[in-house]
Amino acid sequence: MRGGYIITAFVLFYPRFVYGGSLGLVEDYLRNFLYLYIIYPLSLFIQHKIVCFTIILHFSSIFIASVVQLISLAFVLYLSISISLSIVSKEISCCHHNMAVKLYGFVGSNATFRALASLYEKEVEFELVTVNMAAWEHRRPRFLARNPFGQVPALEDGDVTLFESRAITQYIARKYANKGTELIMNDPLKMAIQTVWMEVENQKFDPVSWKLMEIAMHRVRGGEEVVAELEKKLSDVLDVYETRLTESKYLGGDSFTLADLHHIPNLYYLMMTRSKRLFHARPHVRAWAADLLSRPAWLKVTSMLRW
Repeated sequence: MRGGYIITAFVLFYPRFVYGGSLGLVEDYLRNFLYLYIIYPLSLFIQHKIVCFTIILHFSSIFIASVVQLISLAFVLYLSISISLSIVSKEISCCHHNMAVKLYGFVGSNATFRALASLYEKEVEFELVTVNMAAWEHRRPRFLARNPFGQVPALEDGDVTLFESRAITQYIARKYANKGTELIMNDPLKMAIQTVWMEVENQKFDPVSWKLMEIAMHRVRGGEEVVAELEKKLSDVLDVYETRLTESKYLGGDSFTLADLHHIPNLYYLMMTRSKRLFHARPHVRAWAADLLSRPAWLKVTSMLRW
């Protein structure tokens, strides 16, 4: 405002300072009218424009500074969150590492071997915790909490605790379905066929093969007549297998599944006894047995043995 008055006063009184007097009354009024109603408002307008521009510039600088501060704050926040998430993920990773799959059993146990074979087939990282049967560790409360029947193996996977080797293999096959060898069929009919041969292994093959193994290892007594009777029962089972294996490469179908894997431990030990001739006498059974015993996962299992 003061700037407008100064400009107006300068214009009004400039002629008097230059010419030393008045230029006439009319001329004075015209000049006064001109500068009061045109020049002065114009000067105020210009001054207000400058003031407005200054205000806009000031608030713009404040706005820009605020935006820069917000961006800086967001960046710091982003870094903080990233670092925090990194630390949390490492802690979670450590927790998962600490909660790795643990298999309780001992090398040499058929049932433990069955679970081991499935873990290797599925490429699951695990820890084998040896249970000293000679020291009766399997009868102590700590182990009985895992398997109330005091038998190996038992499995711990985080909060999950399981026993019975065939239940363990099925859990591993389903829990880690996207890893390693596909051990179970997804198609309902194929899965039903696979289940049939899993049941055959459990109810027909395992009981007789287990008794033959026990006799061969002198765990139980058995004369020639007992062995001959058991071998006859095993031959009947293998005859059925021979017929089945003319239809498909494996018992459960055209691919290796749990129906085959469950046979491997007993099959491995039987091949060290005179009963191996029963397998060799049947070409399809012989090829099937050789295939199972040469699988990389099973070779990893047998490499754990110390003869």
